[in-house]
Amino acid sequence: MDTCLSRWRWACLSMALASKFAVSEILTDGSLGPVLNLTGPDYQITADLGQQAGANLFHSFSQFNIDAGESAHFAADASINNIFSRVTGGDPSNINGALSADTNLYLMNPAGILFGGNASVNIDGSLHLTGNPRFLGLLFTDW
Repeated sequence: MDTCLSRWRWACLSMALASKFAVSEILTDGSLGPVLNLTGPDYQITADLGQQAGANLFHSFSQFNIDAGESAHFAADASINNIFSRVTGGDPSNINGALSADTNLYLMNPAGILFGGNASVNIDGSLHLTGNPRFLGLLFTDW
C-alpha cells in the first residue's frame, strides 16, 4: 500500500510541475494529416488537419497545450457527430485556456491531461477525456 501511495504522490507532483513549465503548443504528428505547428493564440483545429470516417473526425497531435489567454476550437460541420483527438508525443496536455468544439469531443493522452485554474470548456455536445490508466483521475492544478 505504501508503494502505491508513493507512486500516486509522485505522479501528482510530476504532473503539477509539468504544468508549470509547459510550453503552449499544438503540433500535429502527421499520422492523419500534415505535420503542422499551429499558430496561436486562437488555435483553429479544422477538418483538413485530420481524417473523416463517416460521422467521425480524427485528429492526432504530438503536443496539445493551451496556455492562459489562449483558445483551441475544434471545428466540425453538421455531418460530424464526434471528434476523436489523440496526443502521441509522450507529454501531458496542459489546458489552462479555453477549449471548445462544435460537437462531441474525445481527447486522449496516455501521458495525462491537466486542467489549470484558467481553463474553460465550451463543447456543443459532450467532452470525454482519457489519460494514463495508472493515474486515477484528473489533476486540477489550482488545488
